Amino acid sequence: LTGSKPDFSSSYLYQIYAECRTPIEHKTRTLCEVWEPENAYRKVVQSANSQASVVRFPFLDNRLTQFTRNLPESQRYFNRQNKILIRALLAKHLPEHIVAKPKGSFMFPKQYILNGRNFELIKRYLSDSVIKNHRLVDAKIAGQYVKEYMQGNKNLEDRIWILLMLHTWLEIGKLGGI
Repeated sequence: LTGSKPDFSSSYLYQIYAECRTPIEHKTRTLCEVWEPENAYRKVVQSANSQASVVRFPFLDNRLTQFTRNLPESQRYFNRQNKILIRALLAKHLPEHIVAKPKGSFMFPKQYILNGRNFELIKRYLSDSVIKNHRLVDAKIAGQYVKEYMQGNKNLEDRIWILLMLHTWLEIGKLGGI
């Protein structure tokens, strides 16, 4: 978009992928470090299992793993229920209806956020002046994406989301918020 080849070698994303040696490692890093880690773990495990590999959640504390492995089975599983200690701790501090609630999936409301309040975030962080100020993407192309998205082209949702996250992060950082 800029007309010249940018150097991202010091960027967070570049550093995440710089040491990837295999496609499964690339996918694992994408799912665990770029994509939403909470929702990605299951997919990473499935991918690893298909390759006969073992994957650990990247934020897992090995001391916690060791602690739970050393617990008697009666404190880990009871009546076909797992996580006995965590459930007991939650029951002590949360209402019963929250503790007893069955697990559910989390759907990220991306379109709701993008379209909310008449595209308020898009107008604020993807304005022509903000994009030109940071000079990371071609303002003309980005502006065309924004215009088409706001006119109803939902196929641009992911591009708009990426641009929005980038420029929001840059603006907040500029204001000292990061």
